[in-house]
Amino acid sequence: MRILHASHISNFTPPIGYGGIELVVDTLARELVARGRKVRVLGVKPPGVETTYELMSVFEHPVNQPHMWHKLRYFSRSIEPS
Repeated sequence: MRILHASHISNFTPPIGYGGIELVVDTLARELVARGRKVRVLGVKPPGVETTYELMSVFEHPVNQPHMWHKLRYFSRSIEPS
């Protein structure tokens, strides 16, 4: 089973410091990988951080005020074939 989690783009995933939704997505993805699932997370990857799941970084830095083109780019990454 392959699973895609879509994390928020206003913070890094896994979070550096505080991260509400990002922390939940990271914890859930790690647990699913530990249970043998193939997991991909869509979000903003912090530099130099390794994860047990595949992290597709949509932007280099968190986006605090997303515009329509941010949302379109995020959506287009979510429907890319694996």
